[in-house]
Amino acid sequence: MEEIIEDYITVEKQWIEQLSREEIETVQYWGEVLFMLSGLKPCVLMTETPHVSLTVHEIASNILTPNFSLKDSLVVVNNRHHLSSEVHRILCLDAVEVTPVEVMRTEEELAKILDYPFPLPSPEELTSNDEMMEVVYFDVSRGKEPIPLSSYGILHCKMAEAIKHFKSYRRDLLPIVDLRMASQRVETS
Repeated sequence: MEEIIEDYITVEKQWIEQLSREEIETVQYWGEVLFMLSGLKPCVLMTETPHVSLTVHEIASNILTPNFSLKDSLVVVNNRHHLSSEVHRILCLDAVEVTPVEVMRTEEELAKILDYPFPLPSPEELTSNDEMMEVVYFDVSRGKEPIPLSSYGILHCKMAEAIKHFKSYRRDLLPIVDLRMASQRVETS
C-alpha cells in the first residue's frame, strides 16, 4: 500500500509542476485519493478540475444538492468499497442516457458517499445563530510545512462528530501519514 501511495504522490507532483500558481492553490485532492485508496472513502469528488487524462467517471446527469450542482464534475470510485454501488446510484454513474431532468440528492446522501462526518445544512436550514466551521486534515510527516489533505464544512455544534471522524482517520493512517486537524470559523451570509 505504501508503494502505491508513494507512486501516486510522485505522479501527482509531476502533474502539479505543469499547473499555474492559481491552479496549484486549488489542488488538494491527493489526500482525498489517499483516503479512498486506504479503504476509508468510497469515492472522491473532483470539481473544477483541469482537463487531464484520467480513468474516472464524469457526472453527466444534472445532479443537484441544496448547495451544489455536480454536473460535469469528476468522481473516482473505489469499486472495492462497500458503498461503491451507492456512489453509482446516487451520482447516476450507470445511466445509459443523460437526461436534462434535474436529479435532486440530499446533503446526507452526498456526505455518506464522500465519508464526511455530517452533511452540510441547506441554505434554508441555516439560521443566524449557526456557526459554520471549515475542518482541514493535514499531513505533517512529509517536510517542514503541513500538507492539506482534505477539507469540509460542518456546523460548529457538530464538531464532536468531526473530531471522532478525524481520530478514526488518524488511527487508520498513522503508519502512512501523521494526520493533524485544524478548524476555523467560516463567515456565512
